[in-house]
Amino acid sequence: QTCALPIFVKVLDQIKKQSQKDNQQEPYTDLMKSQRLWKAYVDQECQNAGRYIGSPMYEFCPMQEYGKRLEQLTEYTR
Repeated sequence: QTCALPIFVKVLDQIKKQSQKDNQQEPYTDLMKSQRLWKAYVDQECQNAGRYIGSPMYEFCPMQEYGKRLEQLTEYTR
């Protein structure tokens, strides 16, 4: 999870700069709203996985989910 954070910041910054370049702040604002909601979902889902599947999921689940989300965000930069 922590290894992905610098990459997340870089991709989100790239999306922000593109929004500023296009003079359209609303898409970036909407993306950040969905990012906060996604984070809340992942936090809860990984807690559930840890409880029901076992303690290794507390670490594995976020890594897995952050990888998927990074792929999604990267699509927005193309």
